[in-house]
Amino acid sequence: MGKVLLVEDNTNAVKKIVRYIDNISADLEVHSVSEAGEALQYAKANDVSLFILDIQLEDYKGTSLAKQLRELPEYKYTPIIFETALAGEELSAYRDVKCYSFLVKPFGEEEFVTAFRDALGLSKQMSLNAFYQMVTMFGISVDEYFYPDMGADEAAKKRINIQLNSLSESELRLV
Repeated sequence: MGKVLLVEDNTNAVKKIVRYIDNISADLEVHSVSEAGEALQYAKANDVSLFILDIQLEDYKGTSLAKQLRELPEYKYTPIIFETALAGEELSAYRDVKCYSFLVKPFGEEEFVTAFRDALGLSKQMSLNAFYQMVTMFGISVDEYFYPDMGADEAAKKRINIQLNSLSESELRLV
């Protein structure tokens, strides 16, 4: 189960975004906070897969929070989606923070779902890449890690079948 951290100080916006995410997947855990300081504490204590940050928060700007998150090694490349009622912040958010997407309020469910699914897919891919790097760093293959008692060909077939079974219908179209 992936964790999504939503940092938004407008309760109506929180309800709408949580509803959109629930419509996408019940397997995601959404934690929402209204202040950047609380969000930073949560991120340090948990493994967050995706951040959704409002740019104008009560305690300070969401872009400042994003810069602090990017300074943490575990979140250097974690997808961030910014959302705000203030157009014009996009260039700074993309350039300075390397955000993944930017939603200008009011945004609809279709626009949110597109940005969210793309960012979540990126997060999953990055986690998988990190795992592959870790395993190969120790000088073993992924097959040897998961199936040490099998021959390489048999283990490779089993791993491919497991990965194919875990893909969604839209992901299978890409294979």
